Amino acid sequence: MYTRTRWSALLGIGFLLAACTAPEIPRERFYRLTPLVDPSATPRFDGTVEVGRFDADGLTAQRPLVYTEAASPNQAFAYHYHSWEQVPGVMLQNLMVESLRAAKAGDAVVTPALRVRSDYVVGGRILRLERAVGDGPSSGVLHLELLVRRTSDDALLYQGIYRETATAREPTVAATVAALNIALARILDRFLTDLAAR
Repeated sequence: MYTRTRWSALLGIGFLLAACTAPEIPRERFYRLTPLVDPSATPRFDGTVEVGRFDADGLTAQRPLVYTEAASPNQAFAYHYHSWEQVPGVMLQNLMVESLRAAKAGDAVVTPALRVRSDYVVGGRILRLERAVGDGPSSGVLHLELLVRRTSDDALLYQGIYRETATAREPTVAATVAALNIALARILDRFLTDLAAR
């Protein structure tokens, strides 16, 4: 009886010690892109503009943030506890809708979910959306392919590839997301300027 009680006490102490020394599980964090875009030029479409969901492949299409390391530039990794609030294709679609509406680019700017007839379709492809880390400051790297198509004859009116890199102010994931906001704001402004000049 004494031995059984003693073993129970020792097991209890062992569990308490294990609980005290177990590593703390990192808190899961979710991020969103919210660029402030004050367009320097305003494109104008006669009719309704529809913005489709942006295409992406592999890791870039998923919610976990992607990063690369300077020592292994041809490898990409995904964080376990740092994720986008939405999948990037939807997040960038919504931001493009907001930017075109703010620029008053058409009679209406909609998504396919509204199921209305559109005169133009704006589409995109995410080529890179990642954090680059190395010995120095981290950076936000964003490469997008953007296009405009006329629906009446499926004519491709515009196609361009935009690349931006912005340096983070601090060595944190949150600071890199802030840098990605800067990169995206630059791309959206350049895109609107290019459309206005066509």
